[in-house]
Amino acid sequence: MSQALLSKSLQLRVFWWMVLVLCTCCGTATTVLVIIEYIRGPTASSTTIRLVPSLELPAITICPKVPDAFNFDALYRDMNEKIGGINTDVARDLVSYWIGGSGLENMDGLPEFNQTYMQMLGQLYDRWRRSIGTKQFFQEIQEKFGYKCTDLFVNCELGGKKHNCCDAIFRSRPVMRRGLCYQTKPQLNQAKII
Repeated sequence: MSQALLSKSLQLRVFWWMVLVLCTCCGTATTVLVIIEYIRGPTASSTTIRLVPSLELPAITICPKVPDAFNFDALYRDMNEKIGGINTDVARDLVSYWIGGSGLENMDGLPEFNQTYMQMLGQLYDRWRRSIGTKQFFQEIQEKFGYKCTDLFVNCELGGKKHNCCDAIFRSRPVMRRGLCYQTKPQLNQAKII
């Protein structure tokens, strides 16, 4: 439109006005054709609902609010057996050091430790885990002193039937920043449980 109005020569003005008229005619013609097609041929939307015998249940992951949910008294006795001569405050700091080093959150006291104390905790940690790999050590401590699936779930009911939560429905899964969590098993369908 601006080209048609601002053109200096008569030939350019005629050309741009013809382009505008042609575009307007084409737009009008296609709009009229769509309306006529709609009026002549009734339209309908078809929705088909297909029932399936089984649906996969959504994945659910249940995690503790804090990752240091351990039986501390038993854990402290284990530390004293393996390290010896450690008081409860240092033991708590050592647990925080281990948990924070494993990538779990809510270990807010760690940045307040000075470098010398952190090095001492590192040496105690190495003595405590006895050359066991980090992942294996985490699993070992969790199995001995952490909460169990049976501590979280009393019973599970699905489809009106009671099931063993820990065997039939959930499995343990370490989750970054949260610790040991319990997640529904993959491929868990209603038909497999009911």
